[in-house]
Amino acid sequence: SRCAACTVTTLLRVGRPYEEIVAGAKEEDVDLIVMATHGRGEVHRLLVGSVADKVIRLAPCPVLTVKDTSVAGQAFA
Repeated sequence: SRCAACTVTTLLRVGRPYEEIVAGAKEEDVDLIVMATHGRGEVHRLLVGSVADKVIRLAPCPVLTVKDTSVAGQAFA
């Protein structure tokens, strides 16, 4: 879809989320990745890891993360 001068592309892929996000960004030659985070905290990230953290480290472009502050997002924290 188009919004002013921006082109937004939505991809549906199967696999490890961070790997598929990075691979899709490379294949589509994207300028920016926008993704939500759950904000689960440092301990959870140390023990399990974070998709957003891995995408930020491996992405071929800038990554904009937005913390999910909705009630639904907090239910999983």
